Amino acid sequence: MLLVLSIIGLVGSVLGLLASARSSQQPAAAETIPNPAPAPEGSEQPENVARVRLGKYVQALEEQVQSLRQERDRLAEETGPLRSAVAAWQQSGVEMLHELDRLRKSAFPTVQDYAQALSDSTKHFAQLMAPLGVGLIAPAPGDRFHEQLHQAENAEPKMVVAEAQ
Repeated sequence: MLLVLSIIGLVGSVLGLLASARSSQQPAAAETIPNPAPAPEGSEQPENVARVRLGKYVQALEEQVQSLRQERDRLAEETGPLRSAVAAWQQSGVEMLHELDRLRKSAFPTVQDYAQALSDSTKHFAQLMAPLGVGLIAPAPGDRFHEQLHQAENAEPKMVVAEAQ
């Protein structure tokens, strides 16, 4: 469930970044449309002046369309790898949920069987996440804590009391 929510958050963040980048780079329409020069009185016919103005507006709009197409192509190139990564995360998340469901439905006669099943699931999860750049950190008993390598939270550890069977 946490993985699914993380994926949704990742997608939302990417879309927000793309939207903010697009809005900061997009020029205002009023800036790109040239102001028509006032026609000198009596020098040209009003029909010719209107055609010249219309031609300038059409040219400005064509330039805007061209720049928007280039921006669309650039954004498509940027989002392609992101879409692939999101799809890979989604597939891995679904596979892990299937693995957890299989683990939940299994019956374990002994604690050792349960521990072995958890170990197998952990290995399977690590294999799913390795291509996505997520690795498993499993310190051995007695390993020292290194501040530059490890991260720790300032939370009180919770005591879990297991009943003996």
